[in-house]
Amino acid sequence: FVLGGSEPGFFDREVVLLTGEPGCGKSTVVLVIAQALGQRGARVLVVTGEESVSDVAARAAKTGVTTPQTVRVVATQSWEVARAEADRFRPHFVIVDSVQRLATMRARGRAGSVAQVEAIGTAAVDLAKRSAYGPVVLLIGHIIKDGSAAGPMGLVHDVDAHLHFSLDAATQYRVITSHKNRGGPSGAMSVWRFDGPRLVEVLGWTAEIVRAAMASFGAVAFAAKPINGQPYVVPVEAAVSSPRDGGTALRRAVGFPVDRLRDIVDGLEEHAGLSLEDRD
Repeated sequence: FVLGGSEPGFFDREVVLLTGEPGCGKSTVVLVIAQALGQRGARVLVVTGEESVSDVAARAAKTGVTTPQTVRVVATQSWEVARAEADRFRPHFVIVDSVQRLATMRARGRAGSVAQVEAIGTAAVDLAKRSAYGPVVLLIGHIIKDGSAAGPMGLVHDVDAHLHFSLDAATQYRVITSHKNRGGPSGAMSVWRFDGPRLVEVLGWTAEIVRAAMASFGAVAFAAKPINGQPYVVPVEAAVSSPRDGGTALRRAVGFPVDRLRDIVDGLEEHAGLSLEDRD
């Protein structure tokens, strides 16, 4: 759904970058994806530079994920080892967790350096586009909270799709958003939450946000905002107060045109009898 297009999902020989802050649940959602693909008969190779094979198996068991026989896990920090395993297994999907933990002999520097990350990205594109079996490649990349890490974000121009996995502090939901998508529209979202140790998709997330907001406030305004043909319900928070020290009244808006805000204020004064001229 997040990848969109006329036929939602991955397309042949696609390279997808999934970024997110450390600890938001990327490695867990990778297992969920691998399980879903394996259950449909796809051969999936999970390359982990973060954990051992036994660690991955233990985390899968803890989170309630069962990996079918068509899912193979290899623990290595060498791209050459990972590529050799892919050539033997000839998978439909290759998942690399993470791009900062692998290194290739084609580049200098240690794993995670800009040169190495870019070289791994180039090698992943080569695997998807030029190998005989042409798997879909999903690259996992860690970024710091302000998004300034140069490594994985430098791959955005090389990949076919860039998805971002983030934690919403207010609801504790995990949100996957498409920021770039050559195979369809960008901007689509998928919402997840942890049910105990299990990561599950929240299908009716807009209704849950409405209920959560209504529990916190006496009255809540919502706007239905269309994004690429998909409607999203957005809560609207507003505040009116007296200017400090008798200063000039301010009109400020976030995520909304200020000119439109002024029009609404004028309409409220004219038709609703609300005197807001001297209010922030």
